[in-house]
Amino acid sequence: MKYFYVFIFALFIQHQLHACSAFYAKDRNNIYVGINVDWKVPDSQIHFFPPANNKYGYLNFNIRGYFDNSFGDTGGINDQGLFYEWTDNLYSKDFSFHVPGTVNYNGYIMDLIMTTCTTVEEAENLFKTYNAPYFSYTHLLIGDRSGNSLVIERAEGDSLTFIRSGKSYQLVTNFLNTDLDNPNTTDFIGCYRYEYIDKMLEDNKNISMDLSRTILDGAANKGQENPTIYSIIYDLKNLEVYTYVYQNYEEAFKFNLIDELNKGQRSLSLPTLFSGIKGIYPVSNELISSSSVNLSWVGDVDDNEILLSADKEFSDLINTKIANTNFTRASLPGLFILLLFLSSALIRKNKKLLVIGIFVLIAAGGCEKNKVDLPDTVSTIKHSKTIIGLLPNTTYYWKIIASAKDGYKTESRVYSFLTSDFNNHMN
Repeated sequence: MKYFYVFIFALFIQHQLHACSAFYAKDRNNIYVGINVDWKVPDSQIHFFPPANNKYGYLNFNIRGYFDNSFGDTGGINDQGLFYEWTDNLYSKDFSFHVPGTVNYNGYIMDLIMTTCTTVEEAENLFKTYNAPYFSYTHLLIGDRSGNSLVIERAEGDSLTFIRSGKSYQLVTNFLNTDLDNPNTTDFIGCYRYEYIDKMLEDNKNISMDLSRTILDGAANKGQENPTIYSIIYDLKNLEVYTYVYQNYEEAFKFNLIDELNKGQRSLSLPTLFSGIKGIYPVSNELISSSSVNLSWVGDVDDNEILLSADKEFSDLINTKIANTNFTRASLPGLFILLLFLSSALIRKNKKLLVIGIFVLIAAGGCEKNKVDLPDTVSTIKHSKTIIGLLPNTTYYWKIIASAKDGYKTESRVYSFLTSDFNNHMN
């Protein structure tokens, strides 16, 4: 019996190799979409397709190597606020998959949907008209800015099922959502990503950018097997897009979809847009006891801009341009070396652990090839700037804007600090 459980464990590891997560969440004022894309090749692109010939404009994200060494589409959004995201369903690829009653479409159906549809219902009608063989091995989360979402996935007899949520949110990971109602499969599914996202959205009725980023961070695959290589947040109401790479949620490539589509058709290599910026001090409500503060951060570019305000939305802005900033190299801790040493010692003392580890590698079908060492995402170049003239008893917010190549910019998350009543203290 004990070998059966080891086999199930190895099978579960194999099933987690192709891991992605996506959710659609709304409240009275906001609609946010969060996506983690997990893959064995840390190479991704954004393609922009502007509106033309009475067709909507859209973008899509691509990863390298899903079928061969080329880039393949994972999801996108159009200028009407209709988005989609594919995630694996753990079935094998079968391009003979054909939904009864549908006809083949001469092209990629998502291109048709992105250029002609504004709502979930319009997209659903096209999926009921045209066959999409990709449903043999993936399922789809699709949603619009009107507050509607839909999961589409395979069902018995090569048919499709269209699942709507009775909640204010909907999500997919890497099993068929219809299996959630099957008591024989729920225990085996055990997807911590699904359970975590579901609980976070159930417990937080107010949807925000910060909540979406927190959820993606908590659901990211931070191991070596198909790690999270990029993440996306769509603000559907405002058509704002935030992208992150390599599980670093400190720095975002943020843009307005309409503005970028107006720049014309083009492709961007996503990882090359980032500058490794991160706030060092003060970042989490530290108390400053004087009228000045020395802001410090890291980043690979000298062309930085600090946004400082007493308003979290930066409506009352103190805009400080940083030029020719002195910088120093920050040292990196030897955490990786320490973990390697401890792991080696543990295996030497526990031969059972070593045997099970070897078995899992074999049972996983040679998953060593899917191990990825992601590049460092945070710079070691330290910058600083002293800000004077602060007011007492005030909460300040600040963030870093970094100018990368080709005029593109990234920004850090928002940090904060508080000033004390230093006027009375001085008296």
